[in-house]
Amino acid sequence: MPLFVPSVYASLKLNDAQIAEAVESARSSRVNMVNEVRKAYYNMLLLQESLDVLRESEKIMQETVDNTRMMYEAELGSEYDYITAQSNLSAIMPNIIQTEGSIEVADLYMHMLLSLPNDVEITFVGDLDYYSEDIVNSTGYYSTDVSNNSDLKLLDIQERMLEAQLKMTNAQRIPTVSAFGSLSLYGNDMPEINFGDLGGGSQVAGSSKQFWWQYPASVGVSISIPIFSGNKINNQAKQAKIAIDQLKMQREYMEESTGMQVRTAISNLVTARSKMKANETAMAQARKAYDIMNARYTGGAGTILELNSSQLQLTQAQLNYSQAIFDYLTAKAEYDRIVGKEK
Repeated sequence: MPLFVPSVYASLKLNDAQIAEAVESARSSRVNMVNEVRKAYYNMLLLQESLDVLRESEKIMQETVDNTRMMYEAELGSEYDYITAQSNLSAIMPNIIQTEGSIEVADLYMHMLLSLPNDVEITFVGDLDYYSEDIVNSTGYYSTDVSNNSDLKLLDIQERMLEAQLKMTNAQRIPTVSAFGSLSLYGNDMPEINFGDLGGGSQVAGSSKQFWWQYPASVGVSISIPIFSGNKINNQAKQAKIAIDQLKMQREYMEESTGMQVRTAISNLVTARSKMKANETAMAQARKAYDIMNARYTGGAGTILELNSSQLQLTQAQLNYSQAIFDYLTAKAEYDRIVGKEK
């Protein structure tokens, strides 16, 4: 039985650090997976909303084509206006086709992230506008504390492991004390001689058996003192110290890099929030401008070029608004990943 073995105690601490590393690695994988799924989900919402905007723009352009065609047939409009309206309608079709293809790719990527077969249908519930109110009402304050960052915590655990290994190495110089003991139990057959009287004064010898038990036992203490091991222990200790110093330098660099990442994520959050508010105003103005220009063109006071310009401005303003919400949500997901937030 070991009574005093320093290397065993250091080994137990190393095992605890290894368990902590496994747990933190699992948490890191979970945080990264949540981040990837969130971004994939937001990307799908952006693509779906962009497709809706393009479809709505297509519908408006189709109405413009129909109106210019009727005006041209009634000799109230020029052939140029009719051809221009058709050209604008044709120009938006590649964007619609490309967006539909991007949606299919995003759906396949989500299946891959969730490890689902491709024949299992995924329904994406919600839209980007659902998050706009939360974005507007957000306080705008974000902590720069990165103490819960998975990469930094893993480096801390690895440093603990190296320190435990260094203690194990140094423990080889310390004597060890062990106790030992043994107890045996065995028995032998021991004959016993008896004399009996047969009568007439004669006697005869006889014998009987008796079992004899023995209980030998021994106890003691063993002390092992290391005397000489060359430079093996010294070299191992030096290597462990160098590894610890390198890991500390790596952690300092990682901490600075993580701090820069979290500040960049906060800056992106603030920028996207401001852009969303500005694009919301621009979208309302573009819609009002299109309604005015559409009424002017229908009344014969505007040109087809002015109407097309207002249509494009409205479509772009709607896309910019959705893009700003998407930028905020992805920046928030990245911020949560950096600070080690799981939910």
